[in-house]
Amino acid sequence: MGQTTWLAAAVLEALNTFSDLIKGKHVVLAVDNTVVLYGMIKGDSRAATVAKYVQEIAAVREELGARVWVEFVKSEYNPADGFSRQDLFCDFMKATTATLVDSEAATIAKTYDKDHLAAAEELLAKAAKWEDHPEMWGRARYVLMKVPVLDASGSAVLDEEGKPKKEEKWSWQVLH
Repeated sequence: MGQTTWLAAAVLEALNTFSDLIKGKHVVLAVDNTVVLYGMIKGDSRAATVAKYVQEIAAVREELGARVWVEFVKSEYNPADGFSRQDLFCDFMKATTATLVDSEAATIAKTYDKDHLAAAEELLAKAAKWEDHPEMWGRARYVLMKVPVLDASGSAVLDEEGKPKKEEKWSWQVLH
């Protein structure tokens, strides 16, 4: 198992281990691996093994009703990073006289028999009418956006350089 896959498995294991504490809560996950970070943000990864873990992480997060924010942390500021470095881990084991125990590898649920298209369509329908769906309220954000200025016919108004003029407008956006 590669370092990136190992980290994705560790995130899944952490969610499962602390499930009682994070159920229905806002959770901030700090990761020091950009492949896992962007995989969790996008919900997918080009790395097949990471993609499987990311899908399972998303399923566990939804099952727990946890609202997860993923943040990047530099390795040198990550207090948990030392344990992934063999020399620091060995020093820790010697200093604490801790006992290393074996554990089972994280399991990945079968997600391939789920109709992902139907689930995506259902999510989009809920997002369109998010006010009627309490489970979507945590995903709604009031954001300042730059939108094209339209004339009476609905065409974009152009500036001196021929680019569409934009104006700032507050709008509700639903993250899905």
